[in-house]
Amino acid sequence: GGDGGGAGGADSADEVVSDSQVADAEALGGVEAAFADAQDRWKIDAGSLTGFFLRTETRQLYSWNQARGVLYEYDHASG
Repeated sequence: GGDGGGAGGADSADEVVSDSQVADAEALGGVEAAFADAQDRWKIDAGSLTGFFLRTETRQLYSWNQARGVLYEYDHASG
């Protein structure tokens, strides 16, 4: 039994992820790619005066609407 079949089963169980976890990871990857210029700094869209900030430590995305004076914090759980 040098192949560690039982241990492999345990390792495999540790690697199992749900479809929603995969979708969340893909969505976050998309968010990070879309807001690459806004990682840990404000990126301002000159046309709309909307600012975006992606905090890489927490992967939290914020948006600032200058016209309304409102800061939005996007919730990963609700999309």
